[in-house]
Amino acid sequence: MSEDRTLRAGSFRVTVVEPTDVVDVAGDARDVFEAVWQRLPPFVEDNSFCALPGDGCFLKGQRMRPHARLEAVRQARRLVREVAFLRRMRAAGVPVPKLLAWGVETKFGCSLRSFLLLRLLSDAEDLRAIIRRTTAAERGDLWRPVGAVVAQLHATRLFHRDLTARNLMVQRREGAVRVHLIDCPRAEYGRLAPRRAFLRRSDLFRLGRSVLKAGGEPDEVRLLLRHVGAEHADQMLAAIVGSAGHGRRRPLRTSLWIAFGV
Repeated sequence: MSEDRTLRAGSFRVTVVEPTDVVDVAGDARDVFEAVWQRLPPFVEDNSFCALPGDGCFLKGQRMRPHARLEAVRQARRLVREVAFLRRMRAAGVPVPKLLAWGVETKFGCSLRSFLLLRLLSDAEDLRAIIRRTTAAERGDLWRPVGAVVAQLHATRLFHRDLTARNLMVQRREGAVRVHLIDCPRAEYGRLAPRRAFLRRSDLFRLGRSVLKAGGEPDEVRLLLRHVGAEHADQMLAAIVGSAGHGRRRPLRTSLWIAFGV
């Protein structure tokens, strides 16, 4: 089992969880941070990401926006929050990418910049892309493993909060299907039963709606909900299908279902 190695230099902190040639732990924390940061493409507003060639590494970066509003401070801490939930999910056995290293630059207790280095499944593709290029018959073997991973996540009282088809990576190899969850900075631990019920409905609504928007069939969403173990799957499906044609705005009835289950 690998141990964290943390380098510090002033406001820079770099934690290496697993040795990798992308992150050189031999130098000063500031130099390590800048070397990794330079690999990111030019930023659009406040964040960026890229896949690194070679061993399947994926690099994400986040920085505070120029204006010092509260939202900008919260956004800059997204990757630090994601590190915590990746570790929590992995400890619970939920399939998520392997954390290789992460770093953060702070000033007066606020995160200015941060990076996160992950190792993804090789030859994996997000569920949305698979839905768009295949027929319903060709993806019939996906819904059971996808539903099992979502059910496993919820069984640990952890909820993704952005569970869409783009955030499910699927690897098909030699007849086996593996599914990993990605991009979880908004994740939440449900402490109270009413909150857990709301978070569960919210996750399932987002996932079902994103499957439909990508080109999936309502019957596929129903099958997915049943593999998740959702109660009242037909009622959930009706709420998801009913909201599909309303753009970003949800009908009042759907909002009531997500909030209260009615």
